[in-house]
Amino acid sequence: MSNIEDPLIQINWSKLKRYLRIALGLVKGIVVGILKIVLKLLTALLIALRKGYLELRKFAKNRHKGVWILLLVFFFLGISFFLLHYIRGIRKDIGGIKKDYQELQLKYEKQLEEYQDLTEQEYELEQKLKESSERIPTKPEVVKVSRKQDVENWRYLVEKYFPPEQVENALNIMACESGGNPKSVNEDDAKITGYPSCGLFQINGPTNWEWDNPEENIDRAVTMFYERGWHPWFNCGIKLGLL
Repeated sequence: MSNIEDPLIQINWSKLKRYLRIALGLVKGIVVGILKIVLKLLTALLIALRKGYLELRKFAKNRHKGVWILLLVFFFLGISFFLLHYIRGIRKDIGGIKKDYQELQLKYEKQLEEYQDLTEQEYELEQKLKESSERIPTKPEVVKVSRKQDVENWRYLVEKYFPPEQVENALNIMACESGGNPKSVNEDDAKITGYPSCGLFQINGPTNWEWDNPEENIDRAVTMFYERGWHPWFNCGIKLGLL
């Protein structure tokens, strides 16, 4: 019994795409809003300067004309220097915003390409899974063989742990491996793996666990079955037609 899982990370790419568009729109709106505010301020400043210039010009015709003209020149020079410095700072800020906007747009395009690649891979994987699922039989084949009555003594435990459609196969494997004897030990396997095979399902490995406890042995056997099917009992699996 095997579970097929989709290895792709489940990401809502449509939401991610929408959020990126909203972020780009916000950045664009901020830049446009800043430019509009700057233009309004410059327009208001120019109107105020023009109005002040006209008032000073009117006043300078009557008194101290030369002094007022000189002061007016210095005033405009100071204002011009301030405006240039201010505009230079604004241009620097806009350049930084534009750079951030371009980086965000590149990231968005990269994410979009990755999304398209993942969509293609997901489609290919779905096709492969569909083809493989068509080859999987709906009901596992149950092999009927003659077995000792001792195996039937453990049917209740096999039914407790193994899936219903694999109970008969599990009992056949048990009959082939140990004949239903929970104390069975195969020392010959130690010559190959370094450990003997023990218990009802002849589980190979260290013996520092309750391998002669039928329920413990069956519990460990079903874990091995879910991980590798009947391959851990290769010889009996071949003999019984399960592999």
